Amino acid sequence: MLLQRIRQRLPAALSPELIAAALLLALGAVLRLYALWELPPGLHQDEVSGAYDAWSVLNFGIDRNGFSWPVHFVAWGGAGQNVMYSYLAMPFIALGGLSAVVYRLPMALTSVLSLFLMWKIGERAAGRGFALLVLLLLTLSSWHIMASRWVHEANLLPFVLLLSVYFLSRNDRGRFHIQAIAIGVLALSVYAYGTAYAFAPLFLALVFIWLLLNRLADWRRLLALSALAGIVALPIMLLVAVNSLGWDSIEVLGVSIPRFSGPPRYETINVFFHGDWESIFANLSKLAGLSLGWGGGFSQSRLPWFGPLPPLAIILALVGLGAALYRAKAQRDYGLHLLLTFWFCTAALVALTAPVHIQRVNTLWLPALYLVAAGVFFIGPGRRVILYALAAAYVAYGSVFVYQYFRDYSDYTAEYFRSGLGPAINRAAAAAGDAAIYVSDLSPEPLEPYIHTLFYTRTPPREYLETRVVTRLNGSF
Repeated sequence: MLLQRIRQRLPAALSPELIAAALLLALGAVLRLYALWELPPGLHQDEVSGAYDAWSVLNFGIDRNGFSWPVHFVAWGGAGQNVMYSYLAMPFIALGGLSAVVYRLPMALTSVLSLFLMWKIGERAAGRGFALLVLLLLTLSSWHIMASRWVHEANLLPFVLLLSVYFLSRNDRGRFHIQAIAIGVLALSVYAYGTAYAFAPLFLALVFIWLLLNRLADWRRLLALSALAGIVALPIMLLVAVNSLGWDSIEVLGVSIPRFSGPPRYETINVFFHGDWESIFANLSKLAGLSLGWGGGFSQSRLPWFGPLPPLAIILALVGLGAALYRAKAQRDYGLHLLLTFWFCTAALVALTAPVHIQRVNTLWLPALYLVAAGVFFIGPGRRVILYALAAAYVAYGSVFVYQYFRDYSDYTAEYFRSGLGPAINRAAAAAGDAAIYVSDLSPEPLEPYIHTLFYTRTPPREYLETRVVTRLNGSF
């Protein structure tokens, strides 16, 4: 009765669902942008590395290893770093200078945009009520809040994939140019993080099956879309060839495809390269623990007792997955639930191929949250009490996380983000003049204090290249 009275008094363009969505979007923005300049405290070495190379390429045309506009940074030697986020951050650095908050701002903004994209996808899939639940789950997601506030380049990958799925969810998704944008964005994901090397082609094949099932494309169109994806991803395919076949670095029109100084990371950790097939079972065990949301200690993307999914939520996600597959088989319902199921299954399969941690398997968490909502709606038709009880429990769970995050996270992460190292370097540099400065061992590993020095002193990359002494040139870190 109360909702009916509210609807009657609201303008036709508004509804309680739209107002609730706006409030959730505003809350999500606050949780991802508030105190971004000091939380996390300091900078992690991956952030400093990507920020410095972005600044170097922007201002000097080369990264710290001397490559001009590389398609992948050599960064830590064989470990490397993906370039998409650094290139995305360049306009922000050009306008605001090189600092922690400037470099983190694009990640926070894309995370806020992810909230809107998930809401729209949910609305198109099953209406505003379902969209609100999806939005609530993502707004208070401990994984998403933490990932939005520090820049491991992997944290950009879920947004890129979500953007591709958003275009596939549009009402005009049958048009070729919309499909081309979706497939082009999916192909671009290989520049965001290395797990996309395996994820993107597998998911692309399932997207093509989904388009055929919905009669949105024929084989000629799929061939054209395949060619587009191949062209977009060609530099990364050449990167893999250069480093797997031992070719020399390539430079074409000022764009570099570098050869790493050590073994490529994708070869050292992926079971398809090192052949340790028994590790798949260990990866499955770790993935199950993360998905169940039980226990666990601290990481940069996790507080104790808060996993990427709420406790036991994966069970609801599997219910949603089963419901989507049942509808596809029994009712020939090949809608967005099936597409998100394809995303979830692809991510789960790829997650088993390398050692599991939250960032490396982060392609899984967005479709998992979506399927949690689908599972809730599957078991709760006509049972609003169950729906409201689950939503209230999740709000309480998320509120506890938010309280602990903004109260305790700095204490947990001070050493991981090198809190205080930047001011110490600047003060030492000002006092030392031309004298040498030594940085004692830092913990935890990896150390790499040199990249912090380059970042905080704004050392030009050519000066670094002319004066550096590298003792472990052929190894990672």
